[in-house]
Amino acid sequence: MKRKLMSALMLLPVCALVFVSCQKQAVKEETAAAVNVEKLAEKFTQPIDNGYGSLRTAYNNLNEEQLKAFYLAVYRINSSKGQVAMTENKFMQLFDQYNIESKKQFNQPLNRISDQNLVSVFDPAAAKRMTQKVTPGGGGSGCEFLPYPEYYYWASNPNAPYSPASNSSRIVDFYLGDCDGYELTYNAYYNKLRAITPLGAQAIALFLQGDHINVNGTKTRVLHKKSSADWWFGNVAGINANIRMANEMIAVE
Repeated sequence: MKRKLMSALMLLPVCALVFVSCQKQAVKEETAAAVNVEKLAEKFTQPIDNGYGSLRTAYNNLNEEQLKAFYLAVYRINSSKGQVAMTENKFMQLFDQYNIESKKQFNQPLNRISDQNLVSVFDPAAAKRMTQKVTPGGGGSGCEFLPYPEYYYWASNPNAPYSPASNSSRIVDFYLGDCDGYELTYNAYYNKLRAITPLGAQAIALFLQGDHINVNGTKTRVLHKKSSADWWFGNVAGINANIRMANEMIAVE
C-alpha cells in the first residue's frame, strides 16, 4: 500500500510537468497561428509577386476563426494608413454577416467560394446594373447618375503596366438615388482593371462600369460601389493602393 502511494506521489510532478508543457505548447501554437494570419494579411496588402499562388492557397485553407482574424488584420493595416471609412466593430459585424450569407448560399465560408459567388454575397443586385437600361438624372439624391457605357474586366496579363493613382474622385449614384458610388478619374485611356495586391485580386470588383471622356486629353472614369469598396479597402485611398487601370491591346479581326 505504501509502495503504491509513493509511486502515485512520484507521478504527480511528472503529470504536472506534462500538463504545463502541453499548455505552453498550445499557447505557442495559438500564438504562431495568430502571427501567421497577421503575416498573411500583411502580404495580401503588398504588391503581387511570384508567391501569389501560395498566398491564395494559404488564404483558402484558413479556418473560420483564422479567416476572421485575417480580415481584422487587414482592417487594422488599412486603419494604420488612415484608409478606413467605418469603425472596427462595424467592419467585423459586416464580416459576420457576409460569412453567414456565404455559408447560407454556398455552404462554404467566404474564403472558399468563387469570385462570382462573392458578388452574390456582397452585392446581389450588382449583376442587374450590367443589364439595366439607365438614364441620367432623377432620384432626388443630390448625387449625379451617369449611364457609364463601358465595362472594365480584369486584365488577362497580371503584369500589364498599370496606371498611376486616380487624379480625382467624387461620390455619385451607383444605383438611382443612393449616393453609393465612388467615381475615380484617371488621365489617359485604359480598358482593363489591374490588381496590384493580392487583396485587390481577391476583392469583388470583377467588373466596373465607366467611360472615356475627351476633356483636356483622354480620361478614363470608373465607378466603384462605395459600400463594397469601403469594406474591402477602407476608402478611395485604399482602392488606389490595391486596384489600378491598365491597357490591353484589343484584337482586331
